[in-house]
Amino acid sequence: MCFEKISRDKRFLFYIRAFTVIGVVMVFAIVINQLCFLKFNDELVFDYQLCTLFIKTFFSIICLVFLFIFPQKIEIFAIVCFVYSLEISIFQLSNFMNVVLFFLGINLLLIRGFFHRKQNKIRLFFTFILFFICNLSKIRFGFSQFFHSFFVFWGYFFVCSMQVVLFSYFKNLINNGESKSLNLAKFKDLHESDVFLLDAVLNNMQYKVIASELNKKEGTVRNRLNKIYDVLGVYDKMGFISKYHGCDITYSV
Repeated sequence: MCFEKISRDKRFLFYIRAFTVIGVVMVFAIVINQLCFLKFNDELVFDYQLCTLFIKTFFSIICLVFLFIFPQKIEIFAIVCFVYSLEISIFQLSNFMNVVLFFLGINLLLIRGFFHRKQNKIRLFFTFILFFICNLSKIRFGFSQFFHSFFVFWGYFFVCSMQVVLFSYFKNLINNGESKSLNLAKFKDLHESDVFLLDAVLNNMQYKVIASELNKKEGTVRNRLNKIYDVLGVYDKMGFISKYHGCDITYSV
């Protein structure tokens, strides 16, 4: 069962890499389309919009390349979604793709278990506030146009928020239907002493605190946990918390 999960995780990482390649192609296609449109309308001058286009393109390519190398860190793709969402929110009145991109980023962070920690929920709250402020800035296009687009915006927002709620509900439903116990004895190279380490991680203890409890160096604890993450097929701390949040960690031969 454990090895089947690891196999599914590897397929998932393959799909992430495939989407990353598609994302790079789409970014270049968007840039070329925008440049051709500006040139056709004799508006190809180096202004703030063109500068913004090149900055977000460079940033997106760097993020996507990083994601291709480390596909388990899908929160990087969420950052790209947020950047494009905020840019559309500020500069484009009738383009509501910003709502779709924003909630796609939220879903990606949800998959990664980003909201299991209280401080991350606070960051999410301020992200929503920033998103709404950027959309309110569209009032500069005129109150009547803003008033019409704002109602359409809320329609998109409602639909996308319902998708996130349903996704979260079914994710919890599936997790509740699975075994809530993780037996480390089923994994090669894992030991009974690792139970304390993983319990501490699930309780959101920092590595330096865990090291202090064990009278070890932080680097030693970090290296051991990275080894455990690799064996479990979760690759890092956030991936482990996302997958095994609420599980009872045991070592039963």
